[in-house]
Amino acid sequence: MCSDSLDIVDLHDVIMEAIHLGRVKFVSLLLSYGFPMKPSFGREAAVFKAKRVLEYFLGARWDINEPVNVLIPPVLYYAAYAVTDVEMTSWFLEHSANLNTSCEVDYTPLSYAIRNARLSVIKLMLDYGGDVRKGQLLQYTVCRDEGLEDIISLLVERGAPLNATIYQDSQTLMRFYLISLGTALHTATEQGKTNAIRLLKHLGADTEVKDANGDTALEWAQKWNKAEMFVQIFIPILSPNHPR
Repeated sequence: MCSDSLDIVDLHDVIMEAIHLGRVKFVSLLLSYGFPMKPSFGREAAVFKAKRVLEYFLGARWDINEPVNVLIPPVLYYAAYAVTDVEMTSWFLEHSANLNTSCEVDYTPLSYAIRNARLSVIKLMLDYGGDVRKGQLLQYTVCRDEGLEDIISLLVERGAPLNATIYQDSQTLMRFYLISLGTALHTATEQGKTNAIRLLKHLGADTEVKDANGDTALEWAQKWNKAEMFVQIFIPILSPNHPR
């Protein structure tokens, strides 16, 4: 006989494996015996493309738009960010996943997609109603390793606020008041992304906008001794004789 001390919570690894394998009946059996539904189950099903398991969760009244936790938005972000898959992203969108639902620090599923997903996934999310004014999208785009120019241009074309400072309108600003929260141009300076700086300036980024501590992007370059960036980009841009 099974020990009376066995707790249903001890079966966490078992249900996770069942999700990975797409074993809907076994997952439903465990949940029917009182195993608590968790956002992480939806995350795992998204990563392993277990659509039948996800459909069961929805039928069991799982909230597809519940943030995973205070720092992680709803599980749609895993389809776009971790899987970077158009098909899975489409599945979530077709099943009422909200692109603009954030966690407590203004990260949306689109925020995560912007950092890693293919351009086709990002375009799909925007076409489904992704709000370019939420989620600090330009700042996260600058952090990409590839394709950042195309995505910056796309976001600005769709109306992303070019000179907004991070968390400018967010209730979470006070959590980060000691951090120098700046614009996408500040982030590009911090990251050493000269291509992003040139493009942002070309698109109309204002070099005089200050971060939460009162510093411009140019002052960031000076403060962190980014001499090459200062000489090659900021001085030519700020010079009145520089061709625009």
